[in-house]
Amino acid sequence: MAALAVASPLAYSQTSVTLYGRLDAGLEYLNHVNNGAGGSSSRWSAEGGDWGTSMLGLKGNEDLGGGLNAIFNLETGLQVMNGTTSGGRLWSRRAFAG
Repeated sequence: MAALAVASPLAYSQTSVTLYGRLDAGLEYLNHVNNGAGGSSSRWSAEGGDWGTSMLGLKGNEDLGGGLNAIFNLETGLQVMNGTTSGGRLWSRRAFAG
């Protein structure tokens, strides 16, 4: 058994995985809002998605040796105000492996 282990070629691989994303959330203040009763008021509200889509993703690659690589990218949209994924599906924006 020891001779077999010594005769086997050694494999070295380099794995790279990146977690990335963007959160777009903020507070909005409106002054002099028509309150429907002939007067005006002001209000605060929490909002998400004003400047772009919030998202979370994983991407990476694995060196398989011999010039071959395995790659993947999984990305989902997020609704910041309630914590759900866009469209109700995980990896709804981008998902591939190759």
